[in-house]
Amino acid sequence: MKKYLSILFCALLCVAVAYPKYLGDMDGNGTLTLADVTKLVNILMGTESNYDATLADVNQDSQINEGDVSALVEMILGERSWVEADESDTLYIYYSNTETTYNMPSSWTEVMVDVSGGDVTVVNNDATREYVTVLSGTCDNGSFTYLGSYKTTVVLNGLSLTSDNCPFYIYTGKRLALELADGTENTLTDGSSNSIKSALYCKGHLEISKGGSLTVTGNKKHAISSSEYMLIKKTAGTITVDGAVADGIHVGQYFQMNGGAVNISGTGADAIQAEVTKNATDEQNGQMIINGGTIDITLQCDSAAAMKSDSLLHITDGTITIETTGDSDKALSSNANIEIDGGTIDITQSGGYIVETTTDDNGDTIYDPSYVVGLKADNCIVINDGTLTITNTADGGRGMKADKDINIEGGTLTVYANGAGGVLDTSGASSGSTETPASYKLYFSLPSTATSSNTGGFNPGGSSSTSLAWSNVNLYTSSGTQVATFSTQSSIAGSDGTTLTFYVYDFGAATSGSYYVTASYTATSSGGMGGPGGGSQTSSGTYTSSTFALDLTGSNVYKSVTATKSSSGGWGGQSSSSFTFTLSDVTSNFINGSVAAEEGDTYSAACVKADGNINLNGGTLTMAHLGESSKGIKADNTVTLAGTTVSDAARGTYLVVGSDASYCTSVKCGSYQGTGG
Repeated sequence: MKKYLSILFCALLCVAVAYPKYLGDMDGNGTLTLADVTKLVNILMGTESNYDATLADVNQDSQINEGDVSALVEMILGERSWVEADESDTLYIYYSNTETTYNMPSSWTEVMVDVSGGDVTVVNNDATREYVTVLSGTCDNGSFTYLGSYKTTVVLNGLSLTSDNCPFYIYTGKRLALELADGTENTLTDGSSNSIKSALYCKGHLEISKGGSLTVTGNKKHAISSSEYMLIKKTAGTITVDGAVADGIHVGQYFQMNGGAVNISGTGADAIQAEVTKNATDEQNGQMIINGGTIDITLQCDSAAAMKSDSLLHITDGTITIETTGDSDKALSSNANIEIDGGTIDITQSGGYIVETTTDDNGDTIYDPSYVVGLKADNCIVINDGTLTITNTADGGRGMKADKDINIEGGTLTVYANGAGGVLDTSGASSGSTETPASYKLYFSLPSTATSSNTGGFNPGGSSSTSLAWSNVNLYTSSGTQVATFSTQSSIAGSDGTTLTFYVYDFGAATSGSYYVTASYTATSSGGMGGPGGGSQTSSGTYTSSTFALDLTGSNVYKSVTATKSSSGGWGGQSSSSFTFTLSDVTSNFINGSVAAEEGDTYSAACVKADGNINLNGGTLTMAHLGESSKGIKADNTVTLAGTTVSDAARGTYLVVGSDASYCTSVKCGSYQGTGG
């Protein structure tokens, strides 16, 4: 009892913020009282969720039960010795609305802690050692900031922080192991004046584990943000985003989930977004990888995605439930491929389409409708296994949409696209794109052949073809400063059906100015009847384009060069020749791979739609579509049925605009090949 009175007296006199840490000290004030007993009893009754599990295990049997209450009472009565918690490798911070305190091991000579009201800043000057920090308590105007250059572990052990700024800020550039202590509930809420991009921000890698819960609200921008990857481990508990002005979870490299539960609602943009970094060689750059756990997303805003990746979106296992109600929303969206190898996915969608407008080179208005889609891939969709259910009742909605191919190799797929069809409503169309690109690219296409124009000479055979090979393609400013050497190439299909190969340069940000391109070419001409100028001839030269203006502030720009070869003289018209190169802007034909729509065009729902091919090689596909002119399977190119069992309920009426009728169809394609299934 003397020990208790002595410590209590010292605690009353001491004004320092660091208190001793004893087992059973549930309020973290450095002493043991009946208030600690009351809190421990409330924990056992389930009415108290914010607590330090280490301190609650008073008798150190790795369980929290009635025995801990008895041990705590014995300590207060002096019948049992007080036990100081192990502090050799852990910094403990206890938040409260009256006084925030901490307890740091004396051996941590490289670590500094600053407490200002409810704001705590930890600075680690040791770049060789990982430190552990445990946060607990409640503060209505508090924050935690960790600065250093080495990885660290932070344990949330019954923490509730609300701040006008960022309540949880880690700036290390390394790995943050964020542990949610088992059995605890933790909350983070920022304010509208937050100068950081999210309520929970990690400058580095974010790894979350342990079975507690974390609820985050982003009142400024994102709720949770990591500048590099975010990994949710198998042992993780429940992560909830109950509101965000922008994204619920936003990562700068990749998002990977191996277990746990993620619940997201009330976002103003994407629920989960994975962006690419500026370094294209970064691991799994821009990818979203789901290997397990449960995801539950409710999306209500317009022009957003529940799960969006700049690169591969890959699902191998887990349970995903998504409901979208906004216009032009996407459930799973990838700027590259979507691949599903397992898991259970249930998508429910409603809403409508959005029409944006642009102006082509002739000053004519082009309408760009964007529809609600379950699976949307800018490249291909591949489904090998799993259970996928999509119910889409949005006007013109699509169950799946790929800008290239869709390959179904297995799985159990049910796709209902029961939205209405009709005439495109352009009365409310707005100018500009619904989404501003993260970076801006110039696409520059050089011709592979030249059109021949022969004059003079007998020319009985002429030159039947002239091929052009290109090298050393460079981009310059109009003042002659070299910007880059093109290295990346991409083949893209335009809305008119043509496909061009473009050299691509990513400016990385909005830009404007005047530029030109230079390139070396080798021309090989063949044909003719021999004699003067006949046979095959090779020549080389350098092409310099005319100067063109770029205004990369709202979309990418596509430029295309065509070549004409003029020849004269000789039996084959080959004694002399010259090339004329013509530069044209083809942005309206190739931007986003979209087909330009006109006022009065019709729209219709579709279960499975691809701008390329659809290959059905395994599994089962059950479809239904009820809207006017709706489609079950629609491919611009070939549909191949080789092994999938397909059933379709095509119950929509036809749609007539003027004298043109469009019908409800089970399979619509350029060509069809059936070998099985």
